[in-house]
Amino acid sequence: WEEGIAYSSPFKLFSSTMRSLDEMCSHISFKHPEFIKRKEYYMFADTLHCINNNDLILRPLKYSDEEALEKLKEACSKAENDVPHITIYDTNIIGAFYNNKLVGVCCMDLYKGIYDIAVLVHSEYRNQKIASTLIYYNAKKAIEERGICMYRVDDFNIASIQTAKNVGFKTKIEVLFYELEENQ
Repeated sequence: WEEGIAYSSPFKLFSSTMRSLDEMCSHISFKHPEFIKRKEYYMFADTLHCINNNDLILRPLKYSDEEALEKLKEACSKAENDVPHITIYDTNIIGAFYNNKLVGVCCMDLYKGIYDIAVLVHSEYRNQKIASTLIYYNAKKAIEERGICMYRVDDFNIASIQTAKNVGFKTKIEVLFYELEENQ
């Protein structure tokens, strides 16, 4: 929302006579109850806190790891898979292995000097600092390459927000958007 222009994803604009974000939100909620209000945080880091799980083996994934990655994604919910959109073809994709099993992945895409970090951890291996270790590894690489390090997370994912904060990320931008409910 900016100066009478509402931005909608992906890459659409529409004019509006409404002059405030609050007015726009009220209008959408009243006229279009099928849309749900969502918020996403864009978190950035320039100083990192070293977090390491020494029981893990970290290594770049290869195309031959695609089956293991698909099994990892199957072990996670649809919502957990929606945000990171991780594929074997992503750049800088790192796998975390525990007893030769892929238990977590982290990738970062570079766009105009900004490294966007995404992470996914097997549901049975949560709360073991796997996500923190993976995020730290890729964020450190991004900072060493003089890039801007970004981590996006939905407002309802409190654990992911806390994980990013533990590594050194801070919320800089809050993005408000409306999304059509799944059953609509």
